[in-house]
Amino acid sequence: MKQKLIGETRRYVSDVSTHAVSNVAYILKENHICIEEMADSFSRMPEFLLTEKLLKRKADTWNLDGIAVIGSDEMEFSDPVFCDLFYEWIEEHPEMYEKTLISYIPNHKIIFSSPIQKQEKTVLIGVKNYSTVEKLLANTDFQGRGQSLIVNKEGKVVFSPEEEQKTIYDVYIGKGSQKEECLGNLILEKLKENYQGIFEVKDRQNSRILVSVRPLDVNDWVLLTVVPQDILSKTSTRPIIYFISIILFSACVFIAVLRYIYKSQKKMIHQLKDFAFVDPITNGVNSLAFQMEGSRMISEAEPGSYAVVFFNIINFKQVNERWGITEGNKVLKYIYGSMLEILAPDECAARSEIDHYFLLLRYTSEDELKTRISDLVERIDSFKNCSEIKKTKFNFDFSIGIYVIEDITEEIRLCQGKARRAAGFGQRKNTCTFYDNTLVRKELYDKQLSEMFETALEKEEFEIYLQPKVYLNCEENPAAEALIRWKNPKEGMIYPSDFIPLFEKNGMICRLDLYVFEHVCKLMDLRKKEKKEIFPVSVNLSRAHLKTGSMEFVNHIITLKEKYHIPDGILEIEMTESIMIEDHQLPAIKKMIDTFHENGILCSLDDFGYGFSSLGILKVLDIDVIKLDRKFFMEENEKTWFIVSNFIELAHGLGIKTVAEGIEYEDQVRHLKEADCDMIQGYFYGKPMPLSEFILWYEKNRGGDL
Repeated sequence: MKQKLIGETRRYVSDVSTHAVSNVAYILKENHICIEEMADSFSRMPEFLLTEKLLKRKADTWNLDGIAVIGSDEMEFSDPVFCDLFYEWIEEHPEMYEKTLISYIPNHKIIFSSPIQKQEKTVLIGVKNYSTVEKLLANTDFQGRGQSLIVNKEGKVVFSPEEEQKTIYDVYIGKGSQKEECLGNLILEKLKENYQGIFEVKDRQNSRILVSVRPLDVNDWVLLTVVPQDILSKTSTRPIIYFISIILFSACVFIAVLRYIYKSQKKMIHQLKDFAFVDPITNGVNSLAFQMEGSRMISEAEPGSYAVVFFNIINFKQVNERWGITEGNKVLKYIYGSMLEILAPDECAARSEIDHYFLLLRYTSEDELKTRISDLVERIDSFKNCSEIKKTKFNFDFSIGIYVIEDITEEIRLCQGKARRAAGFGQRKNTCTFYDNTLVRKELYDKQLSEMFETALEKEEFEIYLQPKVYLNCEENPAAEALIRWKNPKEGMIYPSDFIPLFEKNGMICRLDLYVFEHVCKLMDLRKKEKKEIFPVSVNLSRAHLKTGSMEFVNHIITLKEKYHIPDGILEIEMTESIMIEDHQLPAIKKMIDTFHENGILCSLDDFGYGFSSLGILKVLDIDVIKLDRKFFMEENEKTWFIVSNFIELAHGLGIKTVAEGIEYEDQVRHLKEADCDMIQGYFYGKPMPLSEFILWYEKNRGGDL
């Protein structure tokens, strides 16, 4: 029986340390890749976009304590997470300007750094608190009876629960203990031999202990886990000794002893599992247990029988900020409980970190799984009826990614990563996005387009197209909206639907907007020099500009207008209505619009009337033009024209002009004339055209009766 307990202990120590290594390495590598990709992205951004607010937002997105861009001549850190110790670290690591690093400041911060190409001696640095790794290591201390730490091959401690421990000798020598000094030497020898596995030694009390050595595959770091061999058997041995003498008197007592021992062993194994595998917030299984149990289920199933589902609560931080951490934890526990209610016996779920969850569900078809997920979202949204959290008035929205496991030998962490990436490609809230060959091709294609962007700008592969905007009263000449097309020598025509959402996501759209604006200014300047009439043109402005928290782009636009001597009232900036969705941004947007007006640039509100529509926007902001969303005119009826007519009347009452988008039929034009709409844009008058084609159209139709 004792040997069986020892075997159980070794097996659990091996499993726990192996999965702890997997999770620690995953977090370190994920943040390392994140910083590396951000550095690559920042190298293609204009410097004015690299603001503190952008870095703060990126840090929040990737759960980093802080992100900074530093140069060899600029080492001022405004973020308090960058303390004086960073100056010492920078001096000790000149190689950071040449290659990416995962490093640390002892007992303080984990550091991820990557050089920013095309900017000499400039580095992007991200930091994460030591507690992130300490929490993972806490899963392997077996309720205080064991100890885990991360060291390098020279025995220097990288992460340890004790602040003063710098080498393995600080950990294992104690106050002159010869045996623990031997243990320190033995571990150091094992490290130099690149040993990995579990070995057994005796401590200074002559008790047997198990030492697990697992490489992290990060730098030369290794996870050491030290556990008493009797962690299971210690409490079970006493009843064995006590009852052995009674066995001689009665076979019945002997049977009772065996039952007691069995229950005691089972209880201790259960306690061991609790120590290592329970999420303290949900009281359910944690990420480590999910990976172990999920791996077992997948290995015993047929290929294609399971799917990993990733759930991310959108904007969950608002719950913590508004109602506090305690209420937020109740919500997290409630969501986990809702997930458990839909699980079959051969399925599992766990909260992985903060507001992310993973489920391993049986898979039969996409439709069946989508129905289950839809039912789960409805079940979660019924939280208003839950007495424990009903005061938390919050509408849950999720991004959901799914990966169907066709290869049962694939590591579950990789499956989780693919489900997470699928969620990132989702276009709509609360809908399922499957990771499949189409998504893989999309990832590769997006990467290709991102790599082509810089060259495309330099070679002016992006072409300006203009679509007519026609006045219904015919007293004024037509205007136009500037649109973009990408004509690549190898790929041919690349449509906006392929690159605009991508560039919105990676920030490249900011440079593309300025590219379009400058080319429109060049066109107006050329027509002036040729003594030709110029006409009003509107240019789209992405909400990505506002995400940076900087208004520097406003100055760039004004500078371009002045550089090409464009008269006031000719240029118009179009902003989508969704750009105004967050109330805290309205003061900044108002300031931006006021600045544009002061410099003779008009402002219009695009896609008005659907989605995030709020009449309060018209009260706060001095908009010059509203563009009625094309959705109004896709399936119009009597209600459509009643709503549109009243919108137009309201706008005119506020001194705002109106434009109807997506107009294709004569009957629509007639209704809009009756409603006194100012302008029409759509295929009825003209599709988007290359500059040369539009100029011919304009010369033919200016001053005419369209």
